[in-house]
Amino acid sequence: MRRAVMLGIAGLSPILAKRWIEDLPVMLEMRTRGVWANLSSTMPPLSPQAWISAFSGRNPGAIGVWGSTLRRNHSYTLDREVNSNILEERLRPLYRILPGLGQRVAVVDVPGTQPVHDISAGYCVGSAAGIGSTLQTRPKGLSGEIHEIIGDYIPEITLEGQGRSGLDRKTLYEQIQKMDAQRFRLVEHFIEAKECDIVMAVAYGTELVSHLYLRDADPSHPYHDKSSAQKGVLLDYYRWIDERIGNILKLLDEDTVLCLFSVSGVVPLSGIFNLNEWLLEKGYLQLKSTPTEPKSLEKLDVDWSKTVCWAMGGTGQIYVNLKGRESKGIVTPGEYLALLERLSHEFKETSKAEVFLRNDVCFGPFSHVGPDLFLHIEGGGWRTDQRIGHGRIEDTDAARESSVEGFGSLGYICISGSDFPTGGDLSTVSVLDIAPTVIDIMNLRAPYSNMSYELEGYSVLMAMRDSVKATKSVEGKDQEEEDKVRSRLEALGY
Repeated sequence: MRRAVMLGIAGLSPILAKRWIEDLPVMLEMRTRGVWANLSSTMPPLSPQAWISAFSGRNPGAIGVWGSTLRRNHSYTLDREVNSNILEERLRPLYRILPGLGQRVAVVDVPGTQPVHDISAGYCVGSAAGIGSTLQTRPKGLSGEIHEIIGDYIPEITLEGQGRSGLDRKTLYEQIQKMDAQRFRLVEHFIEAKECDIVMAVAYGTELVSHLYLRDADPSHPYHDKSSAQKGVLLDYYRWIDERIGNILKLLDEDTVLCLFSVSGVVPLSGIFNLNEWLLEKGYLQLKSTPTEPKSLEKLDVDWSKTVCWAMGGTGQIYVNLKGRESKGIVTPGEYLALLERLSHEFKETSKAEVFLRNDVCFGPFSHVGPDLFLHIEGGGWRTDQRIGHGRIEDTDAARESSVEGFGSLGYICISGSDFPTGGDLSTVSVLDIAPTVIDIMNLRAPYSNMSYELEGYSVLMAMRDSVKATKSVEGKDQEEEDKVRSRLEALGY
């Protein structure tokens, strides 16, 4: 039986990790000893759904989550907060599967676990209700032990709703680093003192520091300041994170594998596309009165009898007002696909967007309540605002002042330790592949196969096995390296 640590580093950019890898000796060593790849995220590539998919092996359509709020059936609003109570009814993430297979589990600040629930023969640490709320633990008595280890718990910090010009970046940086230090210390505690079979944790600091300092560090950023004295701050944080990862690796025995990953990398924000303003101008959305200042659709008097489609929720999500589905729908089923094709064409011409139909990116029992169309504009470099009343469709001034950058569709993953095969760069792995890979790392494929819950992804180990078979007879293949990979796979049960 092997053990594992799943360590999520929110916002870790595959681009910056590659650019700075020589300054990150621990991550470089992990690459040398294991495998690494770009991690293809959910659409949109945002929290919480991307993290939930990573830890559950299920796509958003199987969960019904495309943001921090949920749609009730086919309503015109998103009025229900995503929390663990809802998720418990809809899926079985790894921290539910593994205790049933006899594994002791520890969970630290994993999205979707708030409010914290009991874990059989395990531990859960997080906040009572998400960002800014107080510490909650299961078992309840664990909170005193946690306080002795880290002091007063620092809840997740947010930059949302704050203008960049008003930020005290230095103070925020110090707070963020202390927050991350607590998470890493808790991971160490559960490895050392609790002897868990698997520890799952997410540290959010890299994402937050990237929002604060990416435009200082990245010369390609449209708002890069060449004269900035803070150009090295983000690299320093990456180095600090690298050191913390190294501290964890020192605690791992020869039977433990570390899976390091981010579900999306922070990318430079160039502009904000006011999506409902665009739909209004094109005649797809109709209002009975136009606001003079930005307001959300829920606060406006929408003429649903004339509205073809609208945007709501996380960035780039379009809903069709379909007759027979929405209570005030006007688009007939026969017009539906032609409408999506027309919208896709217009968005690609207008905003240089990648456009995805719902059935192309999600499926499952809850997909029918999700967006009909997804936009990902210029690799995440433009995000959308769903409010109306800006007086413009494209807004670079708002992007310049925004305290939050964009999110790319690719994260990062690196797996190393124990006798995990050395495979180098695997190019791209899906976020859905993480959970089945962990099942295989822990040699639990056989008992898991007797469970009724199905993971959607494809194990990295199985993919490597397939690759070895496919290249076995290729002329010029290094036989020694091939035998090395095969022997390690066989040691893992393949």
